[in-house]
Amino acid sequence: MATDPTDEPNGIDDIDPVTSAAAAGGERSEAIDLADFEWLDESTGDAEGSDSLDAERYAAEPEADISDTEPDTSNAADAVDQDPTDSEDPHDNPSDTGNNEYDHTDDSDSDDTNTNTGDDANNSDYDDQDDGSGIGSAPAPVVPKQIWIRKLVAIVGVFVVVNLLAWAAGSVLSEPVTFATRGMQFQDRIIEERSRQGCVDLVVAGNSVSFQGISPTSLADQVGLESGLSVGIAASIATIDVDWMDRVALDRLDPSVVVWVASIGSFLPAEDVEGLIVSLYNRAPATSRSEGAALDRWLSPYVPLVRERPAITNFDAIIDQLEGNIPENAAEAFAAQPNYERDPDGHLRVDQTFDPRFAPLKALSTAFELVVPDWPVDTEQVVAISDYLAELEAQGITTVVVVPPATDELVSVLPGGAHNFARHADAAAQVAERAGSVLVDESQGAYDNEHFSDTHHLNITGAPILTAAVAEELGAVNPGGCG
Repeated sequence: MATDPTDEPNGIDDIDPVTSAAAAGGERSEAIDLADFEWLDESTGDAEGSDSLDAERYAAEPEADISDTEPDTSNAADAVDQDPTDSEDPHDNPSDTGNNEYDHTDDSDSDDTNTNTGDDANNSDYDDQDDGSGIGSAPAPVVPKQIWIRKLVAIVGVFVVVNLLAWAAGSVLSEPVTFATRGMQFQDRIIEERSRQGCVDLVVAGNSVSFQGISPTSLADQVGLESGLSVGIAASIATIDVDWMDRVALDRLDPSVVVWVASIGSFLPAEDVEGLIVSLYNRAPATSRSEGAALDRWLSPYVPLVRERPAITNFDAIIDQLEGNIPENAAEAFAAQPNYERDPDGHLRVDQTFDPRFAPLKALSTAFELVVPDWPVDTEQVVAISDYLAELEAQGITTVVVVPPATDELVSVLPGGAHNFARHADAAAQVAERAGSVLVDESQGAYDNEHFSDTHHLNITGAPILTAAVAEELGAVNPGGCG
């Protein structure tokens, strides 16, 4: 019989020529009949094909996942064998049924850390899952604690940079205003500077009527005391006066005499004048009683961002500063107004005279009607100032309640007229009686328009008259000095 030139040396002569041709062309057969390989079992005598294989022969072998033994035709590297005739190709791993041509590991090398022993039949060369051997495991995840440490470091870094910028801005910008008004801040500065010299014998408190109507230095001198200081703040009511004296002024000055001036607006309800001064006072960082404001005051000396924030965010003040309109102290602030001069003791001397012909009385009447139509006397205000003055009396401090005068024109446009004006004077008398204070009632005193700078503030002519009236009553109790 003639020999087929295509016969293999081992005598296989009935391999499907299609299969052979595919192998010769470098392509892998898609279908192989196990019956054509009966000769592989000649040593055992079993030539029955794949259907008659001895089950016991494979009982100890794990069942392979045949889904992984099928070539992945979607991958060009799996579909084309680079060298099918080279059985010694180190790129071929016959023992790893799951690896493809990208597996360049040497399975025979037990020292190779990338070796896939075949235990994980489903792993591919891109599979970083840990199969239990500890080989090829994924990198350890970042510990959450490390993430938080990084975030904390970043936050601290930003905080430091921002505070450095705030510190640099603070050296250029004007002083931050932490009180309700710049005038209050100037008053606080006067109190602080004076406290460094020691205690003050006599203090005058109240709203603007107090520091314009009484000269504390002159009053102290007339009753035999050495020093006096005005600590009043503009537009205040009784409850604000109490808070200001208690938290800002008296602890630092330690006076022996406190004179409180009860003006025509001192007993108005807080809610009626909320938009004028009360809300500003209660929200200002320096005077607010909130926990946030307390923290602000505590941090201000140490944290530039907290200290300089009011100046950085006050764009009106920045513009005023660029235009040169920011006063450095109270004296400069009042010097900008004609005929106004602020003494070192806080007394404001005004050299102008009230003229009813030019006074905006109609506008003033309208404003009164809009803000406080009935101009009431608020019991809360009366009780607050009465109790506080009584506490001072209990500490051995002499207290004085002064009811100042006003022009007839003010009384005429006041809601309720003379009746309400008298009610407020009576309320002041009740305060003095409850607290045990000295009462000086000048509401019906002999003052003319020439003594006033406007409808209710005394000028340089009227202030000495009121100061002398207070000195007369206070001198009768012979007050002692501080310390």
